[in-house]
Amino acid sequence: MSKFTSSVSHFCDGLTVAPGIARHDICPECPDIDFDDDNERHFYEEGGFSSSQCDSCGSTLAGDRFTAHGIAADKEIYHLDICVDCLMFHANGDEPEQWEG
Repeated sequence: MSKFTSSVSHFCDGLTVAPGIARHDICPECPDIDFDDDNERHFYEEGGFSSSQCDSCGSTLAGDRFTAHGIAADKEIYHLDICVDCLMFHANGDEPEQWEG
């Protein structure tokens, strides 16, 4: 297990992570947008710069953060802000070549 996947396992223990926004009735932290309008949805999925800690790997390096959701075994949903490395990992299974947590 790499240092990256070990950190993700620690921070996402018991959660299945799904990148992207959710309907406002499922996640009140997500914007209340029309899911039929691809342009509006795309705008909110682009991410934005933040110096906050990544909710998935714990990285404290500033950078773009993207919306994701952690789904627990009891179906509880948690709003997450994740870094680019975690976005690629949770979406495609791609680990970063270099990672600093």
